[in-house]
Amino acid sequence: MIPQTPMKWANPLLFDEVGIRYPELKVIIAHVGIPWYQDAMVVVRKHHNIFADISGIMTKPNWGYQALLAFHEFGISHKLLFGTDFPFVTVEDTIKGLRNANQVISDKGMIEIPKTLIEEIIHRETLTLLNLD
Repeated sequence: MIPQTPMKWANPLLFDEVGIRYPELKVIIAHVGIPWYQDAMVVVRKHHNIFADISGIMTKPNWGYQALLAFHEFGISHKLLFGTDFPFVTVEDTIKGLRNANQVISDKGMIEIPKTLIEEIIHRETLTLLNLD
């Protein structure tokens, strides 16, 4: 975080207007918009060229699980991109965090993030998804 930057400029809802004005511009919302992951999910769902990356979210497993679940339940998990937040979080730590996403809900009777979804995020061809290959 940069203390001098007003938080009002970090909310993913600001990208709704960008998506309306520039529908062909590809936008990636970093960190699934944490702490506004629900706002990020709504914007990503609404606009075909707005995506979100998962960089750094698994360092906070509860937040990571909730964000992944929101994107999954709204049918837009295919728009989640792998990211690490390197040098703060490594590729290995990110993969381990994703594969352990369901540990925060073990024995609580809550919805699990499908293992296939987790592996898709890890292995998906991001450049192809963004039509940049």
